[in-house]
Parts: sequence; C-alpha cells; structure tokens
Amino acid sequence: MIKRSKKIAVVIVAAAVIAGGIFVGCGNSNPIDKELQAGKTALSQKNYTEALKDFKEVENKDKNNQEVLDLINIIQGYENAKQSYDNNNLTEAENYINNIPSSYINYAIKDDINNLKNEIIEKEKSEKNKVSSTKEKTSNTTNKTNNSNEKSNITKEISQKITEGEKLIKSGDINSAKTILNSINLQEATEAQKEEISNDMNKITNQIQQENQKQANKVAADKEKLQKQRKALEQKEEKSKNADDVKLNKKNSDIVSTSKNVVYTDNALGIKFTIPADWVNHILIKEYGDGIIINFTSEDVKEPVFMLSIERNGEMDGLLDNEITKVINGQYFVYGQAPMNSLDSNKQAAPLFKQLMSEANTVKDSLSSSR
Repeated sequence: MIKRSKKIAVVIVAAAVIAGGIFVGCGNSNPIDKELQAGKTALSQKNYTEALKDFKEVENKDKNNQEVLDLINIIQGYENAKQSYDNNNLTEAENYINNIPSSYINYAIKDDINNLKNEIIEKEKSEKNKVSSTKEKTSNTTNKTNNSNEKSNITKEISQKITEGEKLIKSGDINSAKTILNSINLQEATEAQKEEISNDMNKITNQIQQENQKQANKVAADKEKLQKQRKALEQKEEKSKNADDVKLNKKNSDIVSTSKNVVYTDNALGIKFTIPADWVNHILIKEYGDGIIINFTSEDVKEPVFMLSIERNGEMDGLLDNEITKVINGQYFVYGQAPMNSLDSNKQAAPLFKQLMSEANTVKDSLSSSR
C-alpha cells in the first residue's frame, strides 16, 4: 500500500509541473504569434490585403515559418488567379489556382478559391461548347490564346500610355498629355484603366480651366491698368494745357548743350536732367506748376505722344512704367516713362519712338538738384 501511494504522488507532482509549465508558457506573449493570429483573424473576415500584410511581417521575422509561407502563397495565388480571370485569361488563372497550396482548405478563404475554380471550369466549358468539331476546337483554342496574348499586350501598351500621360500632366505639358490619352481606344481598355483615364482627363480639364482663368484675370488686370494709365495721362495733359512749349532746337537760357547731350534745367522746381542728343528735334517739353511732361513728336503723329513724366509730390500709384520716387531738395518727385503701347505700332515713327524710349532710363537716372 505504501509503494502504491508513492507512485500516485509522483504522478500528481508530474502533472502539476506540466500544468504549471503550460500556465507559465501562456503568460509569455509572443509578437510573432500575435501577428500571425491577427493575420488569421483578417483572413477569416476575408480582409485579404490586411491578412497578407500581417503574414509578411511574420515572414520578415521568421523566414522558416512554413505555415506563414503557405498562407502568403494561398492569398497571392488567389488574387493573381482572380485578376487573370477578370482579364479573361483562363489558362493563366487556372495555373495560378492550381499552384495554391492544398492547405487552403483549412482556412476561410477556401470558399472563394473553390468558387473561383468552379467559375473557371464553367467558363472554359462554355468556351469549348462553342466549338463543334475537333478541328474547330484546335483552331479556336489557338485563336483564343493569341487573342488573350494580344489583349494582354494591348493592356500593357495602354498602361504605358497612361503612365506617360500622367508624367506629362505633372510636368505641365497638358497638350501632349491630352494627345496621348485621346489616342487610347477605350474599348480595348479594362474598367480600371477607363476609370484612370477619366480621372486624368478631368485633371487636364481642370488645369486648362485654371490656366484660362489666369489668362482672363491677366487680360482684365492689364486692361484696368491701361485705363488708369490713359486717365492719368489725360489728367496730366489737362494740367499742361496752358503751359508753354519748349523745343530743344530753340535757344533757351535754361538749356546747356554739350557735344553729346543736353542738360535741361527747371529753376522753378529746382531740378535738372540730361537729355540724349538724338532726342533733340524729336521731343516737346511741357512745363506746369508741379511738373514736366516730355512728349514725342514727328511728322506723321498729329498729337504729341507721352514719353516721360516728372512731377513734384505726384501720386501716380504705379501707373507709369518703371516708376521711381526720389527726394530732391527735401521734396519727393515721382517720375516714370510711358507704356510702350502709347504709340500705334503702324506709324512710321514707331521705330524711332521705340529707340528713344530705350534711352529713357538715362534721362531718369540723371534727375538731380539744380541748386
């Protein structure tokens, strides 16, 4: 009786040790097991993208985990087979699905795989039923393979054109992108490609509309500026209506000539500036209380054309080209040249006007005190 009791005690102790080991093991959480379980949960919910992500994380940590390798091959094999089936490439779809590890039957994905197998079989039967003779079967099988390969090539060509078009859109070459995308035969494109092309064409349309709006805004802004310029010039002309004209080919005590230029002095304003020699006989200067206007004149221009304005305490507010503000003798002067479109380009004198205006900065830079 004593020996038998000892044996029972040993068995009880061994069982306790084993149970304790089990409980201790359960207490240690293994990250790989967690990721594997998360993948299986996603797989059971038919969230194959998330499942594949989890299984690949496990693979990165455990390259020899055969179960994980099989699960990855199962999901990828199914997705490749389905894509080939959607593209009507039944042979390729069948090859993919036949290469799926047989252990797929242990997981929830088995229903989708079996259904796809049946769909491939049914579709193949349907295709074969269209052939009435062995010769026609052989011919149709060949044609089917050729058509499948041709469609695959067409699909690849369309994808290449879409990629090229998207690169051109990003680079801003909208017209070239539009030409490439319009060259695609939509009847040969897959549904996914049609959607991608539609999205790209919408991008092109939006960019064209934005560019057109920018151009319209620029035209409106230029038109508004031109109107302001014309109004400002009219106001200056009104100020100088009763002013005396001074031609540089007449003697004037305030004009000092040198071999290369003419120094013009306005004692009332206390300023002077240098006029290039080739301006002589082609300009008319009008003086008024707070400023000076230099106009261009020629035989085929009935009315003098505005060139430069110099005004004390002026407020042109950016209406002149290359406008400058300068303090002279404690007072500020605003001066600038006329817009280049102030003289009709069809006039014979237009080239001369443009030539003289190219020297306007020399006149502006020379403005200084005469005191």
